[in-house]
Amino acid sequence: MNSLKKFMGWAKILTFAFALSCLMFCFPTGAMADSCSPGAYPIGGSPFKTIKIQGGSFEVATPVACLTERRVIRAVTVSLKPETATGSIDTIVITGPGGKREFGCVDQKVKNGTNLIKACGGTAVLEPGDTIYSAKGSGFGSEPVNLQVNFSDNFQ
Repeated sequence: MNSLKKFMGWAKILTFAFALSCLMFCFPTGAMADSCSPGAYPIGGSPFKTIKIQGGSFEVATPVACLTERRVIRAVTVSLKPETATGSIDTIVITGPGGKREFGCVDQKVKNGTNLIKACGGTAVLEPGDTIYSAKGSGFGSEPVNLQVNFSDNFQ
């Protein structure tokens, strides 16, 4: 009876070890870990909260997303409040993993509803990994203006 208890104890330990090994093999921890920078926003929607432009100019650099697969962005639509506001996007740069430039544009006059992808002539192909959105703008006038850009997979 004593040897049967010892055998059952070892059988439980070996069963547990086998189950744990199968679990680790089927679901490697590296695949479950988030290898992206904290604070990144999901692609689709706005890459940052609304920017309040004061004094007519702005500058922003923010993590956009940690992509798990390649994404094609066909529209980056400008939203301005008040809707009658206008200005200029002096530079816009989307940088992917390893600092590779995935989209860029300079000197674009904008108003509410402007699609920067269309205005700049092309789509943005974003590769998997961390993505950074940077932009500078000017000429928005002396009154405060709220600016937001929305990323979309759909051409607008």
